[in-house]
Amino acid sequence: MITLLEKLHSIGYLHCDLKPDNICVGDGVDSSTLSEFKLIDFGVSDCICKNPEAYSEPIEDGDHREIGTSLQKGNLIFASPNSVKNITLSRRDDLISLFYLMLYLQTKIIPFFK
Repeated sequence: MITLLEKLHSIGYLHCDLKPDNICVGDGVDSSTLSEFKLIDFGVSDCICKNPEAYSEPIEDGDHREIGTSLQKGNLIFASPNSVKNITLSRRDDLISLFYLMLYLQTKIIPFFK
């Protein structure tokens, strides 16, 4: 999963809605593909490129978005604190959502909703 997010971030996009419903496992035909994951539903994804029309190079590690305000995106259960506070999202927020998702899958407890 981290590799998928890393690839998505390297081409300049955030998923912004990581949750179990947006992850597919395997191809549904062959059991040997059960270790393959795919992300779906990019309806609320966000571009972090400086100029999306002219984008051709991966974003450098030092390139960051300016902090501002934006509307909350994605599922509140797995949303990062920045998303809930309507702060502009970055790659870090996708990773926080992935952590919450992995915690849920391991413990079957929804983070912060006991």
